[in-house]
Amino acid sequence: MKKSLIETLFKKIRYLLFDYVGQHFRADTTKQFSDKSFALFEKIAVHFEILSTAYISLYEEIVQKEIKLAKITHEDRILIIGGGTIPVTPTIIASQVKSEIVAIDNDIRAVKCSRLFINRHSQQHDIFIELASGETYPVRDFDVIIVVYGIKNARDVLEHLSEHIGKDTRVLFRTTYLADKQSIIENIDLSTLFSIKTHFRSASLGQVDSFLLAKKRLRPT
Repeated sequence: MKKSLIETLFKKIRYLLFDYVGQHFRADTTKQFSDKSFALFEKIAVHFEILSTAYISLYEEIVQKEIKLAKITHEDRILIIGGGTIPVTPTIIASQVKSEIVAIDNDIRAVKCSRLFINRHSQQHDIFIELASGETYPVRDFDVIIVVYGIKNARDVLEHLSEHIGKDTRVLFRTTYLADKQSIIENIDLSTLFSIKTHFRSASLGQVDSFLLAKKRLRPT
């Protein structure tokens, strides 16, 4: 009963933050508010199983679509940049494809909480949480890299990835974007850094889009 009530509450919160607000205001004007709201909620929900479970369920749709989009298998080594206080994305991926996953975050409190969460869910033994920066982290040996929505210094992170990923690495980037495919986050034009393969808009997270990117091939001179 409690779980059902909380899931209903989450759906209403999601609607207010992503659908209703998104239809009446530009995504870039509401981003800071929604980022802070969800960061605060994560810090609370990580201590309560019923809350963290309901929170994770919000992301199941987008992560499952990303798994299909990037053709992620158990053989892939995955890096998630922006693991957060609740390791939502690695938890869902690990439950679906049993891949080896490294999730990094530059917030030491988020890393500590995320490690506690993983330890409580001992079945997620292939998830490793590290305190690190996405702007400098070694990325060449990963098959799939996911850059979550809301990370700081997104431009620097993406520039680092564009220069250092392997030629076959698949990059998934969550963002909101303008009509010209320019990301609202720090006004990044993704096409200058990567080859844009495809993208989709989340049905459960409103204006959040997930782009599948690949290393930009240099044209022969």
